[in-house]
Parts: sequence; structure tokens; C-alpha cells
Amino acid sequence: MDLKGSDKSLAAEEKAAPQGSVNKEAFTYKMLGKLAEFSFHFPRLIIIVGLVSCLLGMIYTANYLTFDADQANLIKRSAGLQAEQDRYTNDFPRSEDIVVIVEDGTAAQRRAFVDDLAQRLREEPDIFKDVFEKVDVTFLRNYALHYLEPQQLREIAQQLKDYGPGLKALASSGGLADLMQKAPQLSREMGNSGAPDLNKLKGVLPTAERFLDLFTQSMETRGRGKFVSPWTDIMLEQLGQEGDENEDAINSMFSQERILQYNTIANGRFYALLCRPVYRDNEGQDVSINRAVSRIREILEVLERSHTNVLVGLTGELVLNVDEADSSTNDSTQSAILSLVLIAIIFIWAFREIFKPLMAVLGLIVGIGWTMAFTTLAIGHLNLLTVTFATILMGLGIDFGIHFLYRYDEERAKTADILVAMQATMRGAGYENLTGAVSTALAFYVLAFTDFTGIAELGIIAGSGILLCYLSMMLILPSLIFLTEDKNKVYEAKGISRFAFLANMEKWLLNRSEGVVIVGLVATLAALWYGKNVSYDYNLLNLQAKGLQSVRTEMHLINASEHSLLCGISLAKDVPTACQLAEKFSQLPTVSDVETVAMMIPV
Repeated sequence: MDLKGSDKSLAAEEKAAPQGSVNKEAFTYKMLGKLAEFSFHFPRLIIIVGLVSCLLGMIYTANYLTFDADQANLIKRSAGLQAEQDRYTNDFPRSEDIVVIVEDGTAAQRRAFVDDLAQRLREEPDIFKDVFEKVDVTFLRNYALHYLEPQQLREIAQQLKDYGPGLKALASSGGLADLMQKAPQLSREMGNSGAPDLNKLKGVLPTAERFLDLFTQSMETRGRGKFVSPWTDIMLEQLGQEGDENEDAINSMFSQERILQYNTIANGRFYALLCRPVYRDNEGQDVSINRAVSRIREILEVLERSHTNVLVGLTGELVLNVDEADSSTNDSTQSAILSLVLIAIIFIWAFREIFKPLMAVLGLIVGIGWTMAFTTLAIGHLNLLTVTFATILMGLGIDFGIHFLYRYDEERAKTADILVAMQATMRGAGYENLTGAVSTALAFYVLAFTDFTGIAELGIIAGSGILLCYLSMMLILPSLIFLTEDKNKVYEAKGISRFAFLANMEKWLLNRSEGVVIVGLVATLAALWYGKNVSYDYNLLNLQAKGLQSVRTEMHLINASEHSLLCGISLAKDVPTACQLAEKFSQLPTVSDVETVAMMIPV
């Protein structure tokens, strides 16, 4: 082979280069030509080093690359926001909960399920801690009035004053008969300035009627009937509320039993159990949260077989994060494999050859392997956005191989010297691909300057990946061609004659260039007009796979009760400030509910 001749050809092209760009182009052309010569002399070395480094990079990635499912980390925190976050985590470390939601069935059946689940979780303290399903509030029986607003206390005092004489008569030994006999006198006592007020007396009669019904039932059953306090129905009517949960709460007030308040949502429709995973084992080693999530799902599956009347869902920020990580990594892996297979099939069909397209695909795989190692070393994790980088690089990186092989096909048909053909390809398609790779990488790198961390990391990974895919394609693909191609065989160009209709279409469009420009401008203006209707979706749950149980449970909870387990948190220095913030937050149109610790402090 006449390597000197190829150098002379290179020198001739350098002399023919336009003024102002000779040095740059001469250097680039020379380096690409030397790269072709290096691949020609050491193809096995390049392939072995490339494959081994790719394999080592994938092993390194498998061991050290993590998935950051915390959606808060997608946004770059300002100094003030970071300080608030640090203050919160210092006061409330590891505050995320695993949440079990129970619905359907009766209140007793929901409570039974929650009690059984809580017992099972407490039996495994090495996996679960801080199991919270109910609160014993018996001590509040004597302090409940402390939690009422002043206006409510004034109304109660006025009602006791108004209905006091009637209630005293009802509670006397004479009972209902005494109440009826003293009705005129009581009406005057319950009136103002001694004037009868029959309306106030009417307010006592429904209560007296319930006591009479209870007395009649007791007489008919000879005292063997179940006693049901009439005060429950009376108070429910006064409160204007219904439901098993409210009825049970009021019944407990008139009994001597312990008052157990379960975690409920939507007026008792949903029962909630909260627990937290153990983050460190007995030896002080970090434990994956996945262990706790998997275990609680196993427990729920067993309990649901014996509690068939209730429906159970598992959600919470931790569960959503675990499901998001599993779903994102599995889906991205499947999409990457599918993309690679489709790329190979289309490339083989278009090029009408099997081996060279597969060589390009192999070069692409090496580049992606290098990118994975770079990502692990430079960033250390993937997020909800960057997890798709492999599929993105496959679509962009294979272009280098397509342009390269079609240009090599043309150059190889011109000469029997395989090195000359490869050098011409490098100086042609290689240079063009380099321009495209650098410009595309720079476009991605610009994203690194945004405050959206998820997008910034995607820009760094994708930009670097484009350059690495270009490098692998310029090293691996020529080496494979040198190693496998029969240099003595007459080469027959593949060309793209099968797709002549594309050339005819191009010619037809170019002959009507003015019309194409007009149509393009009209379509662009129409798209811009319609684009103003595009809105921004702030709900990160919509980024999740809709089929995930944790997402379905969370969305069902939001739709059924307008209550979400995902919330914003604000810290206040004292109770008055907390009350003021709660009042301001409740007036915001985007806020559905506000809860503050001040509600737990008696007024």
C-alpha cells in the first residue's frame, strides 16, 4: 500500500483549502488521517482495549451508580432554602413514612385490619420502627373543652343557661312526667324576664322523646336490651356530621373505656397506618429501604387473605421513591435494549448488509459503556430525567456510524487501497461527524448552567456521551473494518439506489422551493399560535408510571378526599407565627388543606 501517496493526497488537499482556515483544517485532517493509520496498524489492540474498558466501565457502573429518587434533588436549592432544609432535617431526621391506606368494609373491619398489621410490624423491629396507627386520648376526656374556640365555649355556656332548667327537671327523680307537669313553669324560667319562651322548651323535647323511647324499650325487653346512649344521636345532629368514625368517637365519650383515636382521612372513610424503615442494622451498616417496602408488601398480601372485606393500598414518599427507581430503571433498560435492536434491524435493512451495521452498533455500545462509567465517576447517580440517557445516545450516536459507513462505501468503490479509502472517509465523514458531535455536545452542555439540577445533569451526561460515542465510532468501527474486510476482494458499493424515491422527492421539493418555504412559515406560525396553550404541569406524580400501586393509591386518595400524603412544610419560631402562616397558606388557591401543630395546643 502506498502510504506516501496518501500523505501526498493529504498535502494536496491542505494546499487547496481556503485561506483563513488552512491551519485548522490541515491539523484536523492530519489527525484524522493519522487515526486511520493507527487503526490500520493496530486494529486488534484498539478493539481489545475498547471492549475491555467498556466491560470494566459497566462493572464499575453496576457497583457504584445509584438512582436518586428524591424529587426535591431535581431542583437546585438556594442558600436560604438549603438552610431551611438543613434545619428541618436536623430537628426531624428520617421523617419519611411508609403509609398503608385501608378502606371499604365497616369501621370495625378497618380497625381490625390496622390492628393486625400493626402487631405484625412490631414483631419485626429489625425492619420496622415507629409504627403509628392510633393514639390513646383517654386523658382528653376531662380536658376536651380546652380545645374549643372561645366562641364555641360562649355558645355552650348560653345553651346551658337556656336549657338548664329543663335538663334539671329531666334529670330529677320525676323524670319525664315531672318535665311535663312543670312545662309552663319551665317555659317562664327559660324565657327572658320571666316571659315564656316555648321555642327553647321545644329544644328539650326531642331529647326527652329519645329518653322516653329508651325507657319504653327497656320496659318491653325487661331490662335485657342493649343500652344505647341517646346522646350520640343528639350530638351528631348538633354537629351535622355522620359516619361510623364520628359515632364511635362520641360513644367513647360516654363510656368508661379507653378512647383510641385511629388515624383516619375523609371523615373516617380511610384508615391510615404509618411506619418507618430501619436504616441501619445491628452492626451499624446501612440497610436498603427496598427491604422494608418488599417486606411490608409480603405482610399485606398475607393479611388481605384473612380480611377480604377491606381494600388496602401502600403509598408514601418512601414507597413512591422506591417504585419510581424500580420502574424507571427497568423501563429505561427495556427501552434501551429495544432501541438497540430496532436500530440494528433498520440499519441492516437499509445498508443491505449484516456485518458492517453490526460493527457500528458495537461501536455505539462501547461509547455508551464509556458514558456510563463517566456518569458514575463524575455524578454518581441518575435521576428521573437522566435515567433515559442511554436511549437518547443511541438515537444520536448511531448517526456517526451511518454517515461513516455510507461515506466509506463510496470511497471504497473508488479505490482498491483500503487505507486510502478509510483516510478519505475519516477526512470527510469523520470531520463532518466531529463538527456535528461538538455542536450537539455544546448544546447539551449549555443545560449545565440551569438551576434545574435534573436538566443540568442530563446536559453533562448527554454532552459527554455524544463525544464519547463519536470517539468510539471513530476507533472501533475502522478497526473492525480493517480486521474483517477482505482486502483482495473486488469491492461492490452498496449505495442507496434502493431508495431512489427519496432522491426524486428531494428533487421535486427543490423545484418548488418557494412553496416549501411558504408552507413551512405558515406551519411554524400555526404551531406558535397553538403553542401558547401549552401549560406547565407541576404535579411530579404525573411523571410516574400510572400502573404503580403506590401512585394509584396516592391519586385515589387525592381524588376521593382532596388529601395528599405529599406536602410542603414550613417551620415557625413560635405558636402565634405558626397560626399566622397557617392562615396565609389557607388563603392560597393552590393549597387545599393546612395543618399546624398549633391545633394541638389548647387555647
